[in-house]
Amino acid sequence: MLELVEVVVLMLQTCSIHLNFDWGASDDVHVKRFVLANLLSPFAVGLFANSHILEGKATPYKSYRNYLWQNLDPLRTQRLPLKRIINNWSKAALVETYAHFAAQAPLIYLRRLPHKKIDSKLALNHWLQKPIMGLSPDEDDYRQHLSLLFPNVRPKGYLELRMVDAPPTAWQMIPALFFSGLMYSEKTMNKALKLLVPFSSNLSQLDKQALHGLDYNAVFTPAQKLITLSIEGLESLPQSFRNTSQIQQLINFAERYTFKQKVFADSHQF
Repeated sequence: MLELVEVVVLMLQTCSIHLNFDWGASDDVHVKRFVLANLLSPFAVGLFANSHILEGKATPYKSYRNYLWQNLDPLRTQRLPLKRIINNWSKAALVETYAHFAAQAPLIYLRRLPHKKIDSKLALNHWLQKPIMGLSPDEDDYRQHLSLLFPNVRPKGYLELRMVDAPPTAWQMIPALFFSGLMYSEKTMNKALKLLVPFSSNLSQLDKQALHGLDYNAVFTPAQKLITLSIEGLESLPQSFRNTSQIQQLINFAERYTFKQKVFADSHQF
């Protein structure tokens, strides 16, 4: 885990862009979007890496923000294990998986005992089994605990995607276009899932490689296919959802960066 000073660096010296997507109209789409967003996470980190500078100097990582985030508090910020969800493709499996993740996460604040120092190893499941100073968690305690969990794909009343470094101003729409093309076209969503599900057992390694942008072929090769699928998906959406200039912007990004194995961080030389 990181020291406090590194947490300050994470919050004050790096910047992300959060993307919010609705769950979809059916349980089937609901589950597929959640799984796909998680599978896309390392590739999105690599594609949009743009936090490589610290105090005016280059770091060893093209996404230093994600390096810090991955090492901040794994029990609170880790990706959910997807095996059970992929084996069942059911909303029940998704809910059970997230509930287990939440129960294993350490407590960091008790609203009814605001001044009590909490053991860093004390997780919600321990509190569910054994009251603290005579208090057991109620619904509001559980809601607060959920609000203090920060996985890259965070389920709320919508899907909050937190893995993308803030792009340069001219390219700020690109991450939203990329995910929209993959998640809002059912045909493209299914193609992307077919491509990425085989990577589901190797996501931790891909997470580490993605910190270096597209330098590793294990990230670069699927990323090229994903950006192509995203363009295809975006083109298939109703015109009320996108316009020709946005599609062209995504194509320009792919040609200028992705297909050349470059990311935003490569634009700065030292």
